Amino acid sequence: MTRSFLFAALVTMAAVVLLGSAAPGQVNSNVIGQVVSATGITQNGNPLPPGGTIFDGDVLIADAAGEAVIKLSPMSQVAIRPNTSVHFARILRRKVLQIHSGNVLVENAGTDFTLVQTPRFNITPRTEQASRIYVGLMTDNTTYIEAAEGDVEIENIKSSRSYTLADGQNTFVPESAEAIPGVESSQPTTPPTPAQAAPSTPQPAPPKPASHNTALIAGIAAAAGIGGVVAAVAGSHGGGGGGQPVSPSAP
Repeated sequence: MTRSFLFAALVTMAAVVLLGSAAPGQVNSNVIGQVVSATGITQNGNPLPPGGTIFDGDVLIADAAGEAVIKLSPMSQVAIRPNTSVHFARILRRKVLQIHSGNVLVENAGTDFTLVQTPRFNITPRTEQASRIYVGLMTDNTTYIEAAEGDVEIENIKSSRSYTLADGQNTFVPESAEAIPGVESSQPTTPPTPAQAAPSTPQPAPPKPASHNTALIAGIAAAAGIGGVVAAVAGSHGGGGGGQPVSPSAP
C-alpha cells in the first residue's frame, strides 16, 4: 500500500513539473507583439501603455489624436492612425491584423509577414523584400489600399479572386464593387471551351419519350444559336450551381 502511494505521488509530481514547464511556451504563443509607442489608445477598453504587450484577441482603439506603433516581429510592424479600431489574431502560425475602421501602415520584410484583413479583402506583400502597405477602411465601407513600397496581393475573400497592386499604385474599392477598379486580376478569366460540339444536323429521335424530349431541347438550343454555350456550361460545370467568377474588367 505504501509503495503504491509513493509511486502515485511521484507520477503526480512529474506531471506537475511537465505542465509547469510547458506553461510559459503556451503563454508566449499568445503574444502578438510589443508596443513601441502609444498615445490615446485603449487595449480591450484600458489605456495602452508604451512597452506593453499585444496578445491574440486584443482590440486596440485609437481616439481622434491616438497613435501607436506595434512591433509584430523583427521584420514587421504596424503603425495605427487616429480614429482607428483593429483586432489582432493568429491563424495557425500567421499573425493577422483585422481592421474594423480607420487607417494602418504595415511594414514587412521576409516570410514572417503580417496578414492585413478587412471585411472584404486579405492583403499581403508579394515580395520578401522590404514592403509598406497602407490600408484604410472608410465610414462608407470604401476600402483604400496603397502599395507604398513593393507589390501587394489583394484577395477578394468572397470570390477568392486575387489582384496585384503594383509598387507605387493605390486604389479605392467602393463597397458595391465586385472587382478592384484599375487593377488587373492575377487570375485572368479563361473563356470556357465546349466539351463537345453541338450536332450540326438534328439526330433522329429514339422511340423513347424521354430521349425525344432531349433531342427537342437540343434542337431548340441549336436554332437559337446557343447550343455551343449550353454544351460548354454543361461540360465545365456538370449541371451544378456556383457563383460566377469576378471579372477583372467589371466596373
